[in-house]
Amino acid sequence: VPAAAGAGASQINLLISTALSGWLLASGSITYIYYADRLNQLPLGLIGIGVGTAILPMLSRHIHGGDAAETEPAEAASERRMDVRVTADGITVINDSYNANPDSMRAALKSLAVMARSGGGRPRRTWAVLGEMAELGEDAVIEHDLIGRFLVRLDVSQLVVVGLGRPQRAMFQGAIQEGSWGSEAEHVATAEEAVEILDSRLEPGDIVLVKASAAVGLWSVAEHVLAARGEEK
Repeated sequence: VPAAAGAGASQINLLISTALSGWLLASGSITYIYYADRLNQLPLGLIGIGVGTAILPMLSRHIHGGDAAETEPAEAASERRMDVRVTADGITVINDSYNANPDSMRAALKSLAVMARSGGGRPRRTWAVLGEMAELGEDAVIEHDLIGRFLVRLDVSQLVVVGLGRPQRAMFQGAIQEGSWGSEAEHVATAEEAVEILDSRLEPGDIVLVKASAAVGLWSVAEHVLAARGEEK
């Protein structure tokens, strides 16, 4: 009803403007008003509808799946969206654990790779601590497999996959099949196990990306690293 009322109001406004222009204004005024209205609608058609069409399926999946946290305003959890902090001993922690989908996961991994090579000199060692991308339906396994392969192609140094579900196994196996070997890729059941790996192997200068859907709660890993080592002042 609100949407219908809003759409109806705009049409009534156009009808009244057209009628008035025909009675009160010079010949050709209706054409000017028509084209002015088309120009006014152009940004909405090019940008608003395009963005809305792109994000509607994602919002629908989250709401239908009961994952309302994924649809909250960005400011409600900005501290967990590409939140970059540095520990006292020089480890960079990127806490992007508030949500995850294939596109945002790729974007975060690209940012990790770029940060490793910024500043010149030898690239810094990178860690990707990744959990499940929720609500992907029947595409979950293949999408996680593709992410595992993608991060190897980006030359991410270390992968820690958290969770024992089929999607997480697919991510780990994708990395292995793409060329990650030995201790370059780890697969653990819980965030606590991921923390143990980081505590024992992190070195000054490393960059750690922590990312998963909100339901995973993987921000505990990023928060532990910062709390245990202290933040840079």
